[in-house]
Amino acid sequence: MRFVSRSVMTGFVNALAILIFMAQLPELIGVPWLTYVMVAAGLGIIYLFPPRASAP
Repeated sequence: MRFVSRSVMTGFVNALAILIFMAQLPELIGVPWLTYVMVAAGLGIIYLFPPRASAP
C-alpha cells in the first residue's frame, strides 16, 4: 500500500477487530460455563505463546 500510511492501516485493522469482538459479545450470553473456559484458553494460547513461524 503506497498511498496509505502504516499508522492509518494499523488503526483501521484495530478498529475492525474491536467491531468484530463487540458484535460477538451478544452470542456469549446464556452459554454454558465451558464456553468461557474455551475462550480464555484460546486467548491464552494466542497471547502467551510466542509464534513459532518466522517470515522469510
